[in-house]
Amino acid sequence: MDHLIKAKYWLGDVVYQRVAAERLPGMVIRVTVTPAGVAYAVSFEGGFENTYYEMELTTEYIPEYVEGREEDNEKERVDG
Repeated sequence: MDHLIKAKYWLGDVVYQRVAAERLPGMVIRVTVTPAGVAYAVSFEGGFENTYYEMELTTEYIPEYVEGREEDNEKERVDG
């Protein structure tokens, strides 16, 4: 299906915030065209909803974006 809007994510896509303390999956529930670009409203478990731009989201769970993970702290204690 062709879309008139060049959007990386579409309704129903599951996404993650690139930089977030908790890597919770969210679902794109609204796509809005703004003067700054395409904005995505994402709904998370518990009814929390927020709006993000493409650079703030990813479809992959990438744990190395998370700061201060316990596994990293443990590795530094063992190696250092």
